[in-house]
Amino acid sequence: MSPVRPIRGRAGAAYVDKGVPVAVGGRQVGGAPAALMHTELAFDDKRWFARFGGKYTAQRFYTFTNDGRVSPYTVWDLGGGMRHGGLTFQLNVNNLFNKRYFSTIGTNQFAASDSHGLFATMPTGAPRTLFIPVSGHPPYPRRSRTL
Repeated sequence: MSPVRPIRGRAGAAYVDKGVPVAVGGRQVGGAPAALMHTELAFDDKRWFARFGGKYTAQRFYTFTNDGRVSPYTVWDLGGGMRHGGLTFQLNVNNLFNKRYFSTIGTNQFAASDSHGLFATMPTGAPRTLFIPVSGHPPYPRRSRTL
């Protein structure tokens, strides 16, 4: 009886650019960050409420060979408000520290390589934004019971 061999596997990847194969094995997928994280601290006592949270996006690549990259970023948000008489009053600040970052990459597709940094179109993320929403509902009429 022969010993059982450990299971082995092998994988590879290639991308063809204008008919020429481009080796992409072992590289990070374009547009996909290696890590996304979100954290939030919140308070709510049914009258007053507040929240503070952040979103982290790791470095991303817009080329298949990973030579075109976009820096990682963290955006922090802050909000709070109160409820009174069927109304809710809020103050929300998105991108609290006015971080400059690229929100989206690959909007005109991904390239095999971009060593000169000329291919990408990258829209910037929203700057610090302040919202003051007021919401609520009208009082509901009571239903009378008929027997």
